[in-house]
Amino acid sequence: MKKLFTLTLISLFCVFIHTQCSHADKNTENLSLSVGQSMWLNKPEGTGDDFRWVCNNNNLLIEEDDIVLAKEAGQATLQLKNDNQTLLQYDFTIKDAETVRFAYADNCRPEEGKSINFFAITDLSANNVRFSFDGKSVESKSKNVDDNVIVWQSDILVSDNKPFTATIDYFKDGSWVKSGKTIHILGTSSNESSLCERCISSQCVDFIAKWEGFLACLRKCDPLSRFKVRDIGHGHVVLPLEPFYNNITMSEAKALLFEILNKDYYAKEVNEFLISNQIKFNQNQFDALVSFCYNLGTKWMEDSNLKNIILDCKNPHKANFATVAYERGINVRSEPSLSAKIIKAIPFGEEVVVLSNQKYNDNWYHVKTKSGLSGFCFDEGLNITSKEYALPINFLESIDRENFTNTVLKYHHGNYKCLRGLLFRRIDEVEMFLFGDYKKDGNINKLKFPIPDCIKESLAM
Repeated sequence: MKKLFTLTLISLFCVFIHTQCSHADKNTENLSLSVGQSMWLNKPEGTGDDFRWVCNNNNLLIEEDDIVLAKEAGQATLQLKNDNQTLLQYDFTIKDAETVRFAYADNCRPEEGKSINFFAITDLSANNVRFSFDGKSVESKSKNVDDNVIVWQSDILVSDNKPFTATIDYFKDGSWVKSGKTIHILGTSSNESSLCERCISSQCVDFIAKWEGFLACLRKCDPLSRFKVRDIGHGHVVLPLEPFYNNITMSEAKALLFEILNKDYYAKEVNEFLISNQIKFNQNQFDALVSFCYNLGTKWMEDSNLKNIILDCKNPHKANFATVAYERGINVRSEPSLSAKIIKAIPFGEEVVVLSNQKYNDNWYHVKTKSGLSGFCFDEGLNITSKEYALPINFLESIDRENFTNTVLKYHHGNYKCLRGLLFRRIDEVEMFLFGDYKKDGNINKLKFPIPDCIKESLAM
């Protein structure tokens, strides 16, 4: 199931082309590609089978499924025509190949004193890569040949909160050349809730990549969508007339995913939604919402129960206190299981905050200690008191967890059907949001979230 806003753009594009073609025999548009890039040329709706793409030279290669590949630098004219009529004409400018195809950092807002890993992916002609910022340059410390590309990497220590932009140069034929690629670093931060702009974490990128799977070549149609959607890599939807690299490696797919999430749309939308509403958030909450948006789009931010539940964090809420009932004390664990890691031991009589009345895995409360640590305690070891704790206002941490969970799990439909995979992904995203758990194991529903009735019978969970 792919992003809703991209589907809307494709539909509008098709309507525009169809309308224009009804008023003229030929529409001409100027397009640009670099050697090695491809483009999907969507035919207007209703175009007869007798219409075909015709190119005036060999600079462009016409491939299957309305895809063209830039072969040589220069000019080319491509027409959609039959024996009697030309519907469309594209005049291409084909530039030299991009030596540096992708560039990204695995964390654009690291903790203070931590290193960032910078990556650049080049074709095989580059001899080295360097990353330049604040008047200094750092050459690549390692390289890995991945099929027809090279992955260059260097780690850079970030010591203060000042944002900066790194430029990428490559060494070729005895000299350094500017690539035009940049990486923007937001400065340092922590995982404490704040109104700071954030970028996607490498943990979340790996999580999304696992759920989306990998496609080296542009897929003709997403089987879960009722629209004509084409995607590549880790779920990137390619729009008509959008330049892209086909036949990519997994290294390129990961780089593309980083660029899409941080530069193009998703991180920007989630940041703007939370910051404009003055709701403080941490990294795992941000990551979970970005993953949700990448899969389902952002229309929920306009008008939905989920939006209202998040905005309700701006209102006062209360949680219960509990005291430790076991004389021997009780362990706070990382997960609701006796086999989970012990975070802290709490002595008899000490108070904890019960963050939600909902029990996880049947018998476990999610609690916060007086030192601020969060984890799980066995219910029999706690006595809920009548004393109440005022949750902080304007913090995502204060969200109605039960309502949030039940609402998110309802987003499991594709093409008007209940889909098990989407439900399992929603379970994983709730676990990431509430507990910072990035594992892909929603199929086991280890916390025993309540499953929506419409899909419960088919799961037998």
